[in-house]
Amino acid sequence: ACEYDTVPNTKNEQVISESTSAIDLKAQIRRIAILHALGAMLFITASGCIGYLLYRQADQIGWVNHTYEVRDQITDVLWAVKSVESASRGFVASRDHIFVSDIHDYVTKARKGLDNLVPLTEDNPSQVQNLAKLKSLVEEKIDFNTKLIVPSVEHQQFDTARAQLKDLRGLELMREIQRVSAAMKSAEDTLLVHRQKQVHETLLLVCSSSVVLIFV
Repeated sequence: ACEYDTVPNTKNEQVISESTSAIDLKAQIRRIAILHALGAMLFITASGCIGYLLYRQADQIGWVNHTYEVRDQITDVLWAVKSVESASRGFVASRDHIFVSDIHDYVTKARKGLDNLVPLTEDNPSQVQNLAKLKSLVEEKIDFNTKLIVPSVEHQQFDTARAQLKDLRGLELMREIQRVSAAMKSAEDTLLVHRQKQVHETLLLVCSSSVVLIFV
């Protein structure tokens, strides 16, 4: 009787063992599927973060370039105004027309630079105010120096022009133009430091997200 009872028990144990193995296999497959799903979600999330960060960094770099452009335009305006001043003074002192041959181009360059600064500074109220001051000063300075040339050319009144050169108003205007220009550049430099910092921080986030993506 014992021998007959052993055979069924062995078969039952095999069935139970096979059932347990099947359950374990299904559990492993389920765990693998969950891990793959989590990996896919992490990959999609990291990819989305990188895409957003790259978009944000491009915008930040655009603002950095914008700041450099403002500074360049201010420099161009200042250079043009100084050129007008030098040309008029050189002409009055030497009576050589070579000094005033390009003065119209200098005046045009100064005014064009001021016009270019209008859309570049419209997002900054303080710079809008500074630009209004600068435009007024530049126009007054141009008027002052071109008036030295016109009577000298048309009426040969070089003595009158030389007397006007001794007027400190021209010097005062130039100093005020330099002061306002320096204030505008200083404001842009402050913005530049902040904007460059944002670019660097975003770059670090992009690198971190990329490392995560590599190991997903």
